[in-house]
Amino acid sequence: MQKIALPLAISPVVSFALAWLMFPIIRRALAGVNSFCLCVEIQQTQIVPVYQSHGAIVATAIADHQPIHVATDTVETCEQTVSHSALKLRFADSLHVLTGGSTSFARGLNDTPKIAALLIGTSLFGGMTTPQLFGIVALGMCAGSLLAGRKVLSTLSQKITAMDGIEGFTANLGSSALVTMATFFGLPLSTTHVATSAIVGIGARAHGRANWHVVREIAVAWVVTLPTAAMMAYLATATMLYFGF
Repeated sequence: MQKIALPLAISPVVSFALAWLMFPIIRRALAGVNSFCLCVEIQQTQIVPVYQSHGAIVATAIADHQPIHVATDTVETCEQTVSHSALKLRFADSLHVLTGGSTSFARGLNDTPKIAALLIGTSLFGGMTTPQLFGIVALGMCAGSLLAGRKVLSTLSQKITAMDGIEGFTANLGSSALVTMATFFGLPLSTTHVATSAIVGIGARAHGRANWHVVREIAVAWVVTLPTAAMMAYLATATMLYFGF
């Protein structure tokens, strides 16, 4: 019980503290990184007629230079020298994307038992192969994300606090490190709880910009849903045992 309940209860506090402590250090270390950007431009191709065949013009497409042009420079230089059609990412935003991927990887590591539980529950229907079971679980997760996941995403990305690339990088870095470390010790964590607490820590540290009204609503939801879920599981199990299932 302690190996499950205790990590779930403590991890949001640890995540908040990590973000609070890491942010000024990372902000200082990456102080000038927002002045630089990474630009990826796909060169325009030129259609050149080659020869005529039975009245039709046969043409080929050739690039003026290399088909893909990658440049790293100051933001001002990129704006002046690279076309508007190019993909432009500030270095801080690029780092944010990388740590966002690491958080997704950490979620996959720690959430494996949850996926296994879903597979076991689906297998009770019987008559399905393993690929079919995985497909049903994947479709269910996808449907849940599309139907209700966007609301959670909107709350985390917009309603708690506004963040720039470095702040998002810091929150994701702390979250992914904590969840990954816990996985190797066999400790189940809620990646959403950990990530939310890291975002609150960043908001509180960065000039007190956290929306505490939204934070209170989230905290109340956490306090209510966990014991409610445990009680529902207990009642369901007791009912099944009573009827001999």
